[in-house]
Amino acid sequence: MFFYAIAFTLSAFFIYFANEYYKKQFLNLVLLNGKTACIKASNNKKYILFEILAFLPLFLVSALRYGIGTDYFFTYVPNFFKILQGESFVYTEIGFILINKFIQLFSTNYQWVFVITSSVFCAFFINSATKYSNNAVISVFVLFISCVFFISLNNVRQAVAAIIIASSYPYIAKGNAITFAFFIFCAIIFHITAVIMLIPFAIINIKAFKKYFEAFACIALFSLPIICKIFVALLKNTKYYYYFLSHFNSGDVSYITIAYHLIFFLVAYFILKDKINFDNKAFALLIMQYFALFVSCAGLFIKIPEMITRIALFFQVFHLFLVPYCLEKAKTFKLKACLCFGYTGLYLFFLSYYVVILGYYEVLPYKWIFQIK
Repeated sequence: MFFYAIAFTLSAFFIYFANEYYKKQFLNLVLLNGKTACIKASNNKKYILFEILAFLPLFLVSALRYGIGTDYFFTYVPNFFKILQGESFVYTEIGFILINKFIQLFSTNYQWVFVITSSVFCAFFINSATKYSNNAVISVFVLFISCVFFISLNNVRQAVAAIIIASSYPYIAKGNAITFAFFIFCAIIFHITAVIMLIPFAIINIKAFKKYFEAFACIALFSLPIICKIFVALLKNTKYYYYFLSHFNSGDVSYITIAYHLIFFLVAYFILKDKINFDNKAFALLIMQYFALFVSCAGLFIKIPEMITRIALFFQVFHLFLVPYCLEKAKTFKLKACLCFGYTGLYLFFLSYYVVILGYYEVLPYKWIFQIK
C-alpha cells in the first residue's frame, strides 16, 4: 500500500500546480504594456507540464503492474492471445478488439494492453480533475481511498468507460447531448454497459425530475422489486445472463455497500438540496449518488454482488467531483471539518475492509513487470 500512497502523493502535489496554472489561464488579467498574451502562454506551458507530471505516477503504477488485479491473468492476458490466434468476438466491444489487434501489429507483448488502458484512464482523470473539480488535490485522494483506482486495476475496461463518462460531467449538467454522445461513444469502445448512462443524463435534464426529485426518488426505490424483475428479463437474451448461471450468483447481499452509499447520499442531499434548483452541477452529482444507492439497493433483489458493484461503479466514480463539491459548499468550518473526517473515515473503512483484509481486486502486494524473473 505504501507504493500506491507515494504515487498518489506525488500526483496530488503536481496536480495542485496544474490546477493553479489552469485557472490563471482564464483569469481576465488587466495588464499594461501588452504582456497579457505572453503571461497566458507561460501559464499554459506550466499547466501542461504539471498536468503531465501529475499523470505520470498513476500511469506508471497502473501501466507497469504485473499480475495485479483479478482479471489481469483471468481475462485480459488469455483474451489477448485468443485475438492473436484469430478468434472473433472475444469481447462484445469491437473497439476493444481493434485496440488489441492494433497492438499486435507491432508487438505480441500483452503488457501493452495495460499501458494503453492505463494511459486512457489516467489521462481522462487528471484532465477532468484539473479542469472541473472544485479541489483537484482532494479528487486525487478520493480516487485512491475510495477504491476506484484499485477497481480500475481489476475491472479495467469498465473503469476506463466509467472515467470517460465522469469526465463529461460538465456536459451532463449543461444538457449538451451532442458532446455527451461523443463521450458515450468513446466509453462503449471499452465497455458496452456505458449506454446505461443515458438514463441519468435524461433524468438530470428533464425539469420535472428536478422539481419533484424527492417524490421520484421514493417511488423508484419502492418500485425496485418490479424494476429488478424487468432488468433480469431484459438480460436473459444477453451475454450478461451468465452472472445468474455462474458462481457469481452467490445469493449474498452487501449490506455494507448499501449503508455506504446511503450515508453518502444523505450527506450529499443535506448539502445540496437547496442548490439543485439553480445549480445543475449540484443536481447532476446528487442524481449520480442517488443511482449509486439505487443500484446497491437492487442487490436486495438481485443477489449477485459482483454484478451490482460493477454497475454501481459508473455512479460511484462521480465521488471524484461530489466530495470536493460538497466540501466547498459546506457553509461553516465546523461542517467542513466534520465532512473531511466523515468522508475519510468511511473511505478508509471500506478500503481497509475490502482491499486490505478481504483482498478484493488482488492489488496487494504491488508487483511490477521489472520483478518478473
